[in-house]
Amino acid sequence: MEDYISAYNGLPGPLVAAAQEGHKDSPLSVPCTTNIETTNDLLAAAQKNGHARASVTGNDLFNVVASTAWLRSNCGVADVPVESMRDILTNGYNES
Repeated sequence: MEDYISAYNGLPGPLVAAAQEGHKDSPLSVPCTTNIETTNDLLAAAQKNGHARASVTGNDLFNVVASTAWLRSNCGVADVPVESMRDILTNGYNES
């Protein structure tokens, strides 16, 4: 989803705005809603199998991906340690 959201420079902002409740008239709201609903379905399966916390929502994951895409879009891929960010987002920052 990160590559999708950062496909065009400046795209993360309008996608996040379209995903908000007050922007249902945006042409981007349908693809955003579909992405979030699909993410909710995948997340529910992961939660059922103990692979994701129950408190996490599809909207939370959409916002995290949009944030990462925004960084890539505004800083340039070479300037953003994407793999390091994904690792922290996936595994946390505490020693295990």
